[in-house]
Amino acid sequence: MYKNGINIKENDGQQYGWSQTTKELTIYVEFSPPLKSISEIAVEITSQSISVRRKTAPEGEYILKGKLWKPIKVDESTWHVEDRKLLTIELMKLNRLEWWNCAIVGHKEVDTTKLQPEVSTDVSDLDSKTQELVNKMMFDNRQKAMGLPTSDELKKQEMLKKFAEQHPEFDFSKAKIQ
Repeated sequence: MYKNGINIKENDGQQYGWSQTTKELTIYVEFSPPLKSISEIAVEITSQSISVRRKTAPEGEYILKGKLWKPIKVDESTWHVEDRKLLTIELMKLNRLEWWNCAIVGHKEVDTTKLQPEVSTDVSDLDSKTQELVNKMMFDNRQKAMGLPTSDELKKQEMLKKFAEQHPEFDFSKAKIQ
């Protein structure tokens, strides 16, 4: 029933499952008996915690409550209920390049060294330095494919041109850039 990723059914009274990618963590809560209406539940999500409870339950009794393993982006996180029985909470990770050991601090942890990252072709998922490097490599590959100079070769040509302008007494017409 759960999506690809890590699926854990906690045994300590917290009945939920969860899965993750490096970008998001999804929590699943099953309701038995099914909800009469989604207004019957209260879901609270902060950047570092989550709580889920039936409004009809005694005060302080939660289906799920705790501190998240790492911070999330609250404004990009959502939740919805399917068929009045399955609550799906999608939490967008603040750091989108890491695996979480668990969803809730203190709950069962998983060995993240065994996880394989999903393949992403979206450069915007990377940090700024890595984006810069990837964009440079892509530019250089396109230039090479068209028989044009790479970014490094263009920089060298520009430096030689500036030096030649500053020193007209030298003849650079036969200069080769290495």
